[in-house]
Amino acid sequence: MKKILLLLVPVFLLSACATPYQKKGFRGGWSELQLSEDTYQVTYSGNAYTSQERVSDFALLRSASLTLDNGYKFFALMSEKEYSQTSVTSTEKGEYSASYTGTLKYDAKTSYNTISRHNNIYIVKMSNDKPSGLSYNAALISKSIKEKYGIK
Repeated sequence: MKKILLLLVPVFLLSACATPYQKKGFRGGWSELQLSEDTYQVTYSGNAYTSQERVSDFALLRSASLTLDNGYKFFALMSEKEYSQTSVTSTEKGEYSASYTGTLKYDAKTSYNTISRHNNIYIVKMSNDKPSGLSYNAALISKSIKEKYGIK
């Protein structure tokens, strides 16, 4: 039993470090910008312990919440962008870190620590009538994602 608990402790600690569903702060979170009466830009930024799936889910959850808060039932993503910021630290010739896009060439003599932070940006258009094409029922999305992550 002790061995199982010892194995589970790091899992709980890492999940506790992941970005929670919250307004943007030190550990990441959401922000939004109103573009018109029924259109918002929603950004969700995760920290180094947050998966791309969680960031995408929380960006959708924020989009659903804004839709419901503004009295609408449906939303469509007019634009979506996912990107990651990656930092690499090397210990070969002292410590350094850098952000990059592209491919790294690794050297067997050097140890590397790579940290990625995921981000999503959605342009969300809300309506009370189900739009044609891909659209989301805000109440259903909100309920599903909250259940998935145990959010009240």
